[in-house]
Amino acid sequence: MGGGEVCAASPALAWKFGPEKLRYELTLAGAPPAGVVFRPAPFRLVGAGDVEGGRPRLEVHGPEDLLWFYALALPRGEWPARKRRPLIEAVDDRFSLRGGAELRVQGNQSARRRGRRADLRSSLVVRGSGAGFWLSKGVLTLRRRFDLKAGRLLRADFSFEWTPTAPGSAAVRLEGRIALARGGAAGKPGARDFHVRVQEAIDRGARWLERRADEQLAAAKAQPSGPHTVGRLALPCFALLRSGVSPARLEKHVAWLRNQPFRATYDVSLVVLVLEALHVERQALPPRPRTRSVARFRRGQVPADDRELMERAARWLAATRKRGEGWWSYFGDPEGKSLGHDGKTVAARGDRSNSQFAVLALHAAAACGVQLPPEVWEEVLEEVLGSQQAKGPERSLEGSLFGRGSPLRDDPRDVSFEPGQTIPRDRRASPAATGERRREQARGWGYSMRARPAKGGATGSMTAAGVSSLAAAREALLAAGRLSPERAEESLARLRDGLAWLLERYDAGRNPGSAAHYYYYAYSFEKAMDTTGVERLGPREWWRDFAAELLARQDAKGSWEQNPVETSFALLVLNRATLPVELEIGPGGRRATGRRDPARWDRVTVPGTGELSVRQLLEALRDDPASAAERLGLARKALAALPEAERPRVLPELAQLLEHPHRKTARWARESVRRLAGSDDPRSVERFCLAYERLRAAGEALDHGAIEEARGVLRAPLAVTPLRRMAARTLARLRAVEAVPDLIELLADEDEDLARGAADALTALTGTEPEGASSARDPRPAWRAWWEREGPALVARERVRRAVGDLAFPGRREDAAQRLRALGKAALRGLVDGLRSDATRAAAHRLLEEISGEHFAADPDEWLEWLEAREGR
Repeated sequence: MGGGEVCAASPALAWKFGPEKLRYELTLAGAPPAGVVFRPAPFRLVGAGDVEGGRPRLEVHGPEDLLWFYALALPRGEWPARKRRPLIEAVDDRFSLRGGAELRVQGNQSARRRGRRADLRSSLVVRGSGAGFWLSKGVLTLRRRFDLKAGRLLRADFSFEWTPTAPGSAAVRLEGRIALARGGAAGKPGARDFHVRVQEAIDRGARWLERRADEQLAAAKAQPSGPHTVGRLALPCFALLRSGVSPARLEKHVAWLRNQPFRATYDVSLVVLVLEALHVERQALPPRPRTRSVARFRRGQVPADDRELMERAARWLAATRKRGEGWWSYFGDPEGKSLGHDGKTVAARGDRSNSQFAVLALHAAAACGVQLPPEVWEEVLEEVLGSQQAKGPERSLEGSLFGRGSPLRDDPRDVSFEPGQTIPRDRRASPAATGERRREQARGWGYSMRARPAKGGATGSMTAAGVSSLAAAREALLAAGRLSPERAEESLARLRDGLAWLLERYDAGRNPGSAAHYYYYAYSFEKAMDTTGVERLGPREWWRDFAAELLARQDAKGSWEQNPVETSFALLVLNRATLPVELEIGPGGRRATGRRDPARWDRVTVPGTGELSVRQLLEALRDDPASAAERLGLARKALAALPEAERPRVLPELAQLLEHPHRKTARWARESVRRLAGSDDPRSVERFCLAYERLRAAGEALDHGAIEEARGVLRAPLAVTPLRRMAARTLARLRAVEAVPDLIELLADEDEDLARGAADALTALTGTEPEGASSARDPRPAWRAWWEREGPALVARERVRRAVGDLAFPGRREDAAQRLRALGKAALRGLVDGLRSDATRAAAHRLLEEISGEHFAADPDEWLEWLEAREGR
């Protein structure tokens, strides 16, 4: 695409977005003629990430979406050199639609500057193709006004004229306007008031839905055998319980549900979800900025009668699956057969939507302690793996954030490095900065079971259903010990691919791949994120995006579309089914000797309480503000019990408490973060964590390439004490004797802890203490004199020892050999020592023969005898 005169002097038109989304509304001038179905979306929320390079990230499902697409699209060329000349750009776009149809759009768009604004015109010819497609040719014209300084569209007037393909049809012409809504911004999803607005929307929606649930109960009693009567009542009850409505308010509704026979998959599944929700306590969170939920849910004990009903329902669901194939259809019969739409004919194949609800119900039952045959989960896993798209475009999940308990969580602090292991230079410091650089295949799912969707056949709702079903089956099989390591790794990779599809086709306002079922899609998306523990998907704050969309769609009465089903799904998304971190406390005891689990580095024993994870305790403080006053004292003791060198490693969790609603907790967090990192600025804390973890890992891996970085930290007067002390420990572990002069200067540092750490590092590096150093007021002169005498020889010996040690590691071996050859005969004694280790013997023996010109067996005593005789000559 391109046109007009070229000049690099002026920038092209560009959108400018702040943290808020812009709300645009579409109005048609009059209704479409009778019989013409043309329903463009009435509004769109547009923000950073919704437009890329002047081109909107908007899926086109049909001609009505072209109004939005070209209203938001900007020419990508540069302004002509002559101010009065317009920027002209050719347009030639193709859009593939479901069912094999295609739209081709050709024409041009132009822009002319008018002071701080630009006038844009688009003249486009739209051609449709595909069997039975309703449009053959049309003309779309747009006249737009764009604010260059603010970087936003002000309005777009459009006309769209086409002739339907049906014989004898008259031409249709529609006109209308897309304009920035009054006030412009749709609210800042990261602001504190957004949290309040979401809770208000939940309250209004719940009040509306309560009235509809009462009507549904009356209708159900009047006609109990109607199609999906149970489900139509159970879904609102489930949503209302999640919204904080008291179980007592729904007592009659639930009593009726308990007494209904099992017949339909949706119905039985929703009854199980209601039974679970009855015994889950909703805890509203206080308003806070950058929130990712407004409530937490704490699971309670399920009474015996509800537990028995849940078990019977779960057994019915397990029995009515298609055995051996792991899918469900609409109905089941007492003999355990899957039945189709009519409830009579045996189903030839299932569908992903019915199967999704069955799996979610079984997952909820399992969480309540109901035992299920492992083969049910094995069949579900095999079906989901076998029906995912075979391939897809590459997409990275970089920027994603996974919560504790997520199968995808990768906390680099729990990785222990072996000597010689390579440390990635872009190593992260915590899950709070999760940046996955690997590339996934964006592969989705379609509606049909046991069949891979054709190209373009995957949809957002079905892909989200596939992700949640795969996550639930994988979790259950791991818990049962029925998943091999290879299958566990494969299923995890497939989860990542499914999430990559949802990120690649991300849209919080439409169901990707389908123009319908938005609210069901939003709920499916939430369940996919819930079962995989995704807090942020790539750069997308998915819950805030969907919540902002749902707030914009709620009507004045509090409902969504005046529909109990859509309103139920909306409330379930806004409430977001998030369980708080459960604090696990075990019996206290002595630390185990030997090699420890690297993921247990933060476990401490607090007298009078027991053993616990400091990270888990801090996350529980974050998730349950109501318990902060009670748990703050425990948090203080736990942090103090953590070894001094480990305390900076919990900074990511401490930083999450800086804006805690409990003032004493927030103040303690600020004091702790400042003491450990020197600042409570989030970026400064992140930089500190990265440097700290790099130094720690370098010490574990004996990575001598990090010596200069550690020395630089020691010399930096503005570096905070914990970081300089970690640098000193790392240098001691690396036997970096070249850093002795740096450590000597720290002996008189005003920070006594740092001076003591430097003294410990010097002792570890040199194995000595110069005469008079311990009794001197200032030990530095004695150390300097000692270093002047002994330092050169110590550095030379250490260089040989270090190079010989590197012979043990294949990735370092050749470089080490080159260094030893360069040292020549000065390396011989060190190479003799290398014969004493299995890891270095072969390489050391070859180099000994090469450098000395002698040929003895790989026997250190024989070589030492020769060496001493040579040196004695």
